[in-house]
Amino acid sequence: MGKKPRTKEENTFAPLVAVLAASLMLLQLVMYPLMADVYALPKATFLSVATLLLLFLYFRYAVAAQKFTIYRSPLDTIVLLYVATVTISLLISDQPLLGLVGKYKRYEGLPALFSFAVVYFIAAQTIRDEKSLERLLKILAGGLIPVVLYGFAQAAGYDFPGVLLFENRVQSSLGNPILLGTYLVVMLPLLFGLGRNSSQPNWRTLAWLLMPALFANILLTESRGAWVGLVASMVALFVLGRPPSTPRAKKKRRDRAEQGRRIRGIYIIAGILIVLIALFALLPTDNLEKRFVSTFAFSEGSVSTRIEIWKASLSMVADRPLTGFGLEQMGYWFPLFKTERHSKIAPSAVTDRTHNDFLQTAVDSGLLGLLFFLWMIIAVALSLYRGRRATPYAAALFAALTGYFAQAQTGIPAVFMTPLIWMFLAVAMNLSGQSRATKVKLPAWLRSPASAYAVGAVCAALALASFLPVAADLRIYKGQQAAWESFKMVAPEMAAPDIESALRLYPYQTAYSKIAAEFYLDYAVYAGNDVFAQRAALIAEQGLAFNERDFELAYYAGEASLLSYRFKENPLSLARAQDYFEMTEKLWPQLNFIDSKLLEVAVLRGDNEKALAKAREMVGEGQQDVQAYYVLLAEARRLDDSEQVTEYLKIIEKIQPGFLERTEGR
Repeated sequence: MGKKPRTKEENTFAPLVAVLAASLMLLQLVMYPLMADVYALPKATFLSVATLLLLFLYFRYAVAAQKFTIYRSPLDTIVLLYVATVTISLLISDQPLLGLVGKYKRYEGLPALFSFAVVYFIAAQTIRDEKSLERLLKILAGGLIPVVLYGFAQAAGYDFPGVLLFENRVQSSLGNPILLGTYLVVMLPLLFGLGRNSSQPNWRTLAWLLMPALFANILLTESRGAWVGLVASMVALFVLGRPPSTPRAKKKRRDRAEQGRRIRGIYIIAGILIVLIALFALLPTDNLEKRFVSTFAFSEGSVSTRIEIWKASLSMVADRPLTGFGLEQMGYWFPLFKTERHSKIAPSAVTDRTHNDFLQTAVDSGLLGLLFFLWMIIAVALSLYRGRRATPYAAALFAALTGYFAQAQTGIPAVFMTPLIWMFLAVAMNLSGQSRATKVKLPAWLRSPASAYAVGAVCAALALASFLPVAADLRIYKGQQAAWESFKMVAPEMAAPDIESALRLYPYQTAYSKIAAEFYLDYAVYAGNDVFAQRAALIAEQGLAFNERDFELAYYAGEASLLSYRFKENPLSLARAQDYFEMTEKLWPQLNFIDSKLLEVAVLRGDNEKALAKAREMVGEGQQDVQAYYVLLAEARRLDDSEQVTEYLKIIEKIQPGFLERTEGR
């Protein structure tokens, strides 16, 4: 009996499965070493273009079909509520532009969130059965091959010129060992599902051969969160992956074919063990034991730092429990909540991620956003658990999601991983039978081909606009490369055109303003030219217009104004320097060197009262600043306090020998 032919309606959106799978597979591989942002920006741009293409294709096929089916599940409402909550939280935040532009080298703002939602919707409509899921997994498995090979090349010491490794740990094309570990932890149980359930021997063999390569790469990332996720996914796979028990009466001796499969399985396992032994004999693994032991060192190292980050993050949630701070804004508020211990162990660290997905959601969008986020996860987990016998891939999906959320307790989200997870959430609901079909007929004004062309034109325009940050980043990279040569030749014109071009192309990304301000500030010091100092101050001020909470830009504006005063002795420049240094101090109270700058400005302005108050404050905080003690020395001399004079002279000489000889004659 032949197969029942599928209807036209059932085949309407079938090509989207391949497009979606190829997009998510290529997303992991996209990188460009000749950019300032090698990884995140290329991936974020590719994701934007891919989702626009998916939307256009979906609409085009819908117009061609005119009548089609939309599949809805209970998860859809939760996803919409989550997206709406995060969007509203951003729009009412202090700096909504930050969430629209995206944090530099992160890009997980509102455009990314909408892309995740598009991926979820397309997956919900197209990946509805095991055959579609298996086709998707095959494409993703093919994309794993260059990822793991690149990882092994890095472990052996080979990489693209200019690419910097993260503490000599394997990161492949994902730019961070934590992110590589996250991706492989998700894909490992899915490969297991493909190897166990695929009807095609070649794909089963590829899956089994890739699994040890993934396992080796996970270890080589030295990501302790990924190791935890790996253990969690294996436990989940064991719990849900066991075959259902059958009555003894029904148990029969296996036939020859089954025995043959068992023997082949033994050969595969033996081959995997041999491959693993060979890999670890050839690749450097000396640091693995140290990393494993450090996992349990809660009072030192990165574990201690993350505990302090979590404490500060909880304080942030308590400060804004309902609305949160908005997407991509944590780093600009974190200094106000930084714990005392964190300030001691990492005084200059700028923390823009909580290293915990649940805490990150609460910081970004408040407890309401966290509620919907948890609701999404729990709804899918329950659906997979209840339908664990309905499909052989349910256990693999459950294990993949378990591994992801286990590692997410110490990991970081990524613009290339989140769409993959949202896709699997939609697929899980489909396979568990939770979705319902709704017949849709497009209105007459949408059924004409002209409407498809109009939507295509809009998508094309948005896709082209998404390349503006890429063009600016290429300019910044070119300017940074030229800057090294320009300093040697005292020729700023070699780098300035490219840096200025980046600012014109995309002024909203304040990271470019910081790079440009630093370039001109360094040149002002190097060449002793006030024009460069004033240009640095102007660029920093323009950047602050887009992000008034950027403490680095505030500092550059103050430093450039102070330098300009030294060149021209313009009192207005000195007043501006004081304003911007005070702004920096307000944005990041723990920055001790700002105290020194404010003290210097007070001395230059002849404000003895303010200088004395600042010097006493600095000494009271234990700062070993020679200028502060010199101000106190001058006050002690004015008061004829010989005992204090002697004490301060000793301290100054101890901190900076020879300082008094260079200063007293001025």
